[in-house]
Amino acid sequence: MTLLGGLRVPLAIWLWIKVATCWENQEWIKMHHLMELILELQPYEVTYYTMVAWQLAWNASSASSDPSMALYYIHQGRRLLEQGIIRNPESSLLYENLGVLLRDRLHDHEGAAAAFRKAVILPGGQSYLRRFVVYELAALENHETEALIELKKLENDSAQRTPALLALEEKLERQCKKN
Repeated sequence: MTLLGGLRVPLAIWLWIKVATCWENQEWIKMHHLMELILELQPYEVTYYTMVAWQLAWNASSASSDPSMALYYIHQGRRLLEQGIIRNPESSLLYENLGVLLRDRLHDHEGAAAAFRKAVILPGGQSYLRRFVVYELAALENHETEALIELKKLENDSAQRTPALLALEEKLERQCKKN
């Protein structure tokens, strides 16, 4: 790939146009191969990882009538986000996208909480991700105390004190009193 030099960016853009055509025609396998090539051409361009993961884990998997292929595409989206994190370890956006994928597509609340927790401490990490950590911990059995501790850390941040979070706080306090 180093032989391409200054052609890497325009080639990646041209391939992305081809990806759009594949998406329109639902040519998921061809699209997947093109996206892998784009990521090799532009390994430090975080936006490509987020878009590729979305195309695979949401669009390709949802379009598949075969449940095993749908799961394959979801796992490929995860793999590519994790690859992006290895190449761009300071990217809050990649960790956030990984957390969303783990939460929404794989229902891995523990993994999602860990990804959101990492995303929020990195440069550019969004403060709302602190709430996401609480929500994911609360979704896990036997993590009520941990979720409540994380929630209490948000007490002085009025932007984080949403009605849903306040209701969750009451629920967690009741659960912790039972245990």
